[in-house]
Amino acid sequence: MSLINGSLQIGRSGILTAQAALTVTGNNMANAANENYSRQRVHTYATQSTQIQLGTYTGTGVAIYDIGREVDEALNDRLRAAVGDSASGLVQQQTMSRIESTFNELTDSDLSSRLNEFFDAWSDLSLDPNNAGRVVMLLLRRRACRRLFVICVRIW
Repeated sequence: MSLINGSLQIGRSGILTAQAALTVTGNNMANAANENYSRQRVHTYATQSTQIQLGTYTGTGVAIYDIGREVDEALNDRLRAAVGDSASGLVQQQTMSRIESTFNELTDSDLSSRLNEFFDAWSDLSLDPNNAGRVVMLLLRRRACRRLFVICVRIW
Protein backbone atom coordinates (compact mmCIF):
# COMPACT_ATOMS: atom_id res chain seq x y z
CA MET A 1 0.00 0.00 0.00
CA SER A 2 2.84 2.43 0.76
CA LEU A 3 4.23 2.00 -2.77
CA ILE A 4 0.88 3.01 -4.25
CA ASN A 5 0.59 5.93 -1.85
CA GLY A 6 4.19 6.95 -2.64
CA SER A 7 3.53 6.76 -6.36
CA LEU A 8 0.44 8.92 -5.95
CA GLN A 9 2.43 11.45 -3.91
CA ILE A 10 5.11 11.60 -6.62
CA GLY A 11 2.41 12.17 -9.23
CA ARG A 12 0.79 14.81 -7.01
CA SER A 13 4.07 16.71 -6.61
CA GLY A 14 4.57 16.60 -10.38
CA ILE A 15 1.07 17.88 -11.08
CA LEU A 16 1.30 20.68 -8.51
CA THR A 17 4.71 21.75 -9.83
CA ALA A 18 3.46 21.69 -13.42
CA GLN A 19 0.36 23.67 -12.39
CA ALA A 20 2.52 26.35 -10.78
CA ALA A 21 4.75 26.44 -13.89
CA LEU A 22 1.68 26.87 -16.11
CA THR A 23 0.45 29.68 -13.87
CA VAL A 24 3.81 31.45 -14.28
CA THR A 25 3.73 30.85 -18.04
CA GLY A 26 0.22 32.32 -18.22
CA ASN A 27 1.37 35.33 -16.23
CA ASN A 28 4.30 35.78 -18.64
CA MET A 29 1.95 35.65 -21.62
CA ALA A 30 -0.52 38.07 -20.04
CA ASN A 31 2.24 40.60 -19.39
CA ALA A 32 4.13 40.17 -22.68
CA ALA A 33 3.10 43.66 -23.88
CA ASN A 34 3.86 45.34 -20.54
CA GLU A 35 7.14 47.24 -20.91
CA ASN A 36 7.76 47.20 -17.15
CA TYR A 37 7.47 43.42 -16.84
CA SER A 38 10.31 40.93 -16.92
CA ARG A 39 9.68 37.28 -17.65
CA GLN A 40 9.53 34.83 -14.76
CA ARG A 41 10.89 31.30 -14.71
CA VAL A 42 10.14 28.36 -12.40
CA HIS A 43 13.19 26.60 -10.95
CA THR A 44 12.56 23.08 -9.71
CA TYR A 45 14.53 20.35 -7.98
CA ALA A 46 14.11 16.66 -7.41
CA THR A 47 13.05 15.94 -3.85
CA GLN A 48 15.15 13.63 -1.73
CA SER A 49 14.90 10.00 -2.78
CA THR A 50 13.99 7.21 -0.40
CA GLN A 51 15.51 3.76 -0.01
CA ILE A 52 13.01 1.04 -0.74
CA GLN A 53 15.43 -1.82 -0.10
CA LEU A 54 19.15 -2.11 0.49
CA GLY A 55 20.94 -0.23 -2.31
CA THR A 56 17.73 0.63 -4.14
CA TYR A 57 16.42 4.17 -4.09
CA THR A 58 13.40 5.75 -5.66
CA GLY A 59 12.56 9.37 -6.24
CA THR A 60 9.87 11.13 -4.26
CA GLY A 61 8.86 13.75 -6.77
CA VAL A 62 9.65 17.31 -7.67
CA ALA A 63 9.32 20.68 -5.92
CA ILE A 64 9.75 24.35 -6.74
CA TYR A 65 12.66 26.11 -5.08
CA ASP A 66 12.34 29.48 -6.81
CA ILE A 67 10.28 31.55 -9.18
CA GLY A 68 12.76 34.09 -10.43
CA ARG A 69 12.82 36.95 -12.87
CA GLU A 70 14.74 36.47 -16.11
CA VAL A 71 16.80 39.59 -16.68
CA ASP A 72 19.20 40.13 -19.56
CA GLU A 73 22.28 41.56 -17.83
CA ALA A 74 23.82 42.70 -21.10
CA LEU A 75 20.67 44.66 -21.86
CA ASN A 76 20.64 46.11 -18.35
CA ASP A 77 24.30 47.14 -18.74
CA ARG A 78 23.48 48.87 -22.03
CA LEU A 79 20.54 50.61 -20.39
CA ARG A 80 22.71 51.83 -17.49
CA ALA A 81 25.35 53.08 -19.94
CA ALA A 82 22.72 54.89 -22.02
CA VAL A 83 21.24 56.55 -18.94
CA GLY A 84 24.74 57.61 -17.87
CA ASP A 85 25.51 58.98 -21.34
CA SER A 86 22.23 60.87 -21.33
CA ALA A 87 22.97 62.42 -17.94
CA SER A 88 26.47 63.35 -19.08
CA GLY A 89 25.07 64.96 -22.23
CA LEU A 90 22.58 66.93 -20.16
CA VAL A 91 25.35 68.24 -17.89
CA GLN A 92 27.41 69.22 -20.94
CA GLN A 93 24.44 70.97 -22.50
CA GLN A 94 23.75 72.92 -19.30
CA THR A 95 27.42 73.90 -19.07
CA MET A 96 27.53 75.03 -22.69
CA SER A 97 24.31 76.99 -22.23
CA ARG A 98 25.85 78.81 -19.26
CA ILE A 99 28.95 79.59 -21.29
CA GLU A 100 26.87 80.77 -24.23
CA SER A 101 24.71 83.00 -22.05
CA THR A 102 27.81 84.36 -20.31
CA PHE A 103 29.62 85.27 -23.50
CA ASN A 104 26.37 86.18 -25.26
CA GLU A 105 27.83 85.13 -28.62
CA LEU A 106 24.54 85.20 -30.51
CA THR A 107 23.83 88.90 -29.93
CA ASP A 108 25.46 92.25 -30.76
CA SER A 109 26.63 92.67 -27.15
CA ASP A 110 28.83 89.57 -27.05
CA LEU A 111 32.43 89.45 -25.89
CA SER A 112 33.95 89.10 -29.36
CA SER A 113 31.97 92.13 -30.64
CA ARG A 114 33.12 94.18 -27.65
CA LEU A 115 36.74 93.18 -28.22
CA ASN A 116 36.47 93.97 -31.95
CA GLU A 117 35.06 97.42 -31.11
CA PHE A 118 37.89 97.98 -28.60
CA PHE A 119 40.61 97.11 -31.13
CA ASP A 120 38.85 99.11 -33.85
CA ALA A 121 38.98 102.11 -31.50
CA TRP A 122 42.74 101.58 -31.15
CA SER A 123 43.05 101.39 -34.93
CA ASP A 124 41.04 104.62 -35.33
CA LEU A 125 43.18 106.35 -32.72
CA SER A 126 46.37 105.28 -34.51
CA LEU A 127 45.16 107.13 -37.61
CA ASP A 128 44.79 110.40 -35.68
CA PRO A 129 46.43 110.25 -32.20
CA ASN A 130 45.58 113.88 -31.37
CA ASN A 131 41.82 113.45 -31.91
CA ALA A 132 40.13 113.77 -28.49
CA GLY A 133 36.91 112.13 -29.73
CA ARG A 134 38.81 108.98 -30.71
CA VAL A 135 40.54 108.90 -27.30
CA VAL A 136 37.15 109.14 -25.56
CA MET A 137 35.76 106.39 -27.82
CA LEU A 138 38.72 104.15 -26.94
CA LEU A 139 38.13 104.73 -23.22
CA LEU A 140 34.43 103.94 -23.60
CA ARG A 141 35.20 100.70 -25.47
CA ARG A 142 37.75 99.77 -22.80
CA ARG A 143 35.14 100.30 -20.09
CA ALA A 144 32.59 98.12 -21.94
CA CYS A 145 35.13 95.29 -22.28
CA ARG A 146 36.08 95.58 -18.63
CA ARG A 147 32.44 95.35 -17.51
CA LEU A 148 31.90 92.24 -19.60
CA PHE A 149 35.07 90.62 -18.21
CA VAL A 150 33.95 91.36 -14.65
CA ILE A 151 30.57 89.76 -15.34
CA CYS A 152 32.26 86.66 -16.80
CA VAL A 153 34.58 86.35 -13.79
CA ARG A 154 31.68 86.66 -11.34
CA ILE A 155 29.66 83.97 -13.10
CA TRP A 156 32.57 81.54 -13.29
